[in-house]
Amino acid sequence: ISALLLGFFVNRLAHAVRLQQSEVQRVRERALRDEGILAIATQAAGAAHELNTPLSTMRTLLPELRREHAGDAALAEDLTLLEGQVDRCRTILREMVAFGKAQLSQEPERLSVAQFIHGCLERFQLLRPEAELTLELDEATACTILRTPPGLRHALINLLNNAADASASLDSNVVTLRVLSDGGWLELSVRDHGPGFTPTGEPQPIGQTQKHSGLGIGLALAEATAERLNGELIAVDVAQGAELCLRLPLAVVAEK
Repeated sequence: ISALLLGFFVNRLAHAVRLQQSEVQRVRERALRDEGILAIATQAAGAAHELNTPLSTMRTLLPELRREHAGDAALAEDLTLLEGQVDRCRTILREMVAFGKAQLSQEPERLSVAQFIHGCLERFQLLRPEAELTLELDEATACTILRTPPGLRHALINLLNNAADASASLDSNVVTLRVLSDGGWLELSVRDHGPGFTPTGEPQPIGQTQKHSGLGIGLALAEATAERLNGELIAVDVAQGAELCLRLPLAVVAEK
């Protein structure tokens, strides 16, 4: 009997040690990811400050070039495109500054789910006009009022952008966004028609990506946002591609 009891307690102790080691490893990986995000954010802040001057110079010179070459229709078309791209860059920089101020104030926006989702989709369609986006949103969920925290909009746009990239890798433009509330959770599920995830079914670690462009941090940023809101980011392979589900507790993100 003593041997059985000793074996039982040794087994329980070994199990507890394994759980503790697993938790320590998870915390260590989370800390490394957050350090990477912080380093990139610091570099982005410096880049945003430095880019403002050359963009302002370009915005001043482009109209002058247009006047000097008023008779060249082909060049005028290219200059119009460049002006649009410069304005887009300036808008992105202004949004970065506004986002930073919102992060410091920690004041959430109060929007309905429908307003929040359509605002995100409008921005996404400007970034990816070729995307064939399908939205699934029921009326009850659409009317829910959110206390939209800073970062949530960017997290969703990152997921949509990654889905568009995944679909494009297999010559598809299809992206599906399904929004529903279930059991006290708000679920934002983004599905693509791409090749799926790695054999483990998990997103790539921060800074590691199979895409030919981008920094490979979109999913890491979305995951960090989910954890900050006591939620989770779930990645699964589906029949035709992959699905990422951003699950957030309504007790945290919804108006009481």
